[in-house]
Amino acid sequence: MFKYCVAVGALLAASLMGATAAELKGWTQQTEDYPVTQAMQFFADQIKTKTGGKYTGKVFPNSTLGDQNKALKLLDTGEIDFAVVNNTPLSKAVPKMEVLSLPFLFRNSAHMLAIMDGPIGQELEKDLAAKGFIVIGWYDGGARSFYTRNKPVRFATDYEGERIRVADNQLYKDMVTALGATPVVVAYKDIKKSFENDEIDGAENNVPSYEAEQHYKYAKYFSFSNHIVTPEALVVSKALWSKLSDAEKATFREAGKASAVFMRQQFNKRLEASRAKLEKEGVKFYALQDPGPFISRMRPIYQPYINNPDTSDMVIRIMTSRPARSD
Repeated sequence: MFKYCVAVGALLAASLMGATAAELKGWTQQTEDYPVTQAMQFFADQIKTKTGGKYTGKVFPNSTLGDQNKALKLLDTGEIDFAVVNNTPLSKAVPKMEVLSLPFLFRNSAHMLAIMDGPIGQELEKDLAAKGFIVIGWYDGGARSFYTRNKPVRFATDYEGERIRVADNQLYKDMVTALGATPVVVAYKDIKKSFENDEIDGAENNVPSYEAEQHYKYAKYFSFSNHIVTPEALVVSKALWSKLSDAEKATFREAGKASAVFMRQQFNKRLEASRAKLEKEGVKFYALQDPGPFISRMRPIYQPYINNPDTSDMVIRIMTSRPARSD
């Protein structure tokens, strides 16, 4: 009888858990094998374990639930429970986050992540929470660098006369112009065709994208300028957050930070693998020789942010905070 009661109790408990378990939906625009997607699933698995199955999660990659604009709307209504979003929508919510996209602000990803894990990142988390973005982890958005086909661009003067592909973004166009090059707006999918048609001399992106899109076949000089280094945020919807107890919120934050560490580790592995492959393909990698002249040329771009009392303090704090180089 006792064993029977135990078995029935276990069955009822399992049924109750199954009835109350909530499957959380996660959104990302990245592919299934990309470090961001892997880290989001790591987060979901952590939540399942730490809540005893009360919450489970499924990540939907490749923007299958809609593009980022739609995903943000679904996040706001609670139809999506967690997502990783880039700095563009975060800056629209909290304008001073535009500072994080300034060219040559960060030395590399390690520098950026040290800032986001520190007091500045914590302050921004509070500002974003007030706007409905509950940030529980900062991911590495990758460091963008230049790659060219005719010559390496290691010094600030090397860019003069070069035609560099950029997205239709005023900040990127201003940056390339400040370096003495000509910005050429080309859709991402058309970069290879633009190289083939001799419309551009170079472009810019992070190493995994450069490798995945096979741009190295056209431009074999890759210079680690790290001119744009931005974070991405693992966020939870307001609707979900409001349902969680204080203990559950602490659990979610713990899992979010663990997933951020996991993401960074996976991304670094991806970087190393991409670089090893590219070196075998004949790509030549170069380090930035002297950041001073590059930063000096960015003065017109920085000036509005330095003159703005809402952003000047953050610009100065970041620029005077220089963690040890990891490159």
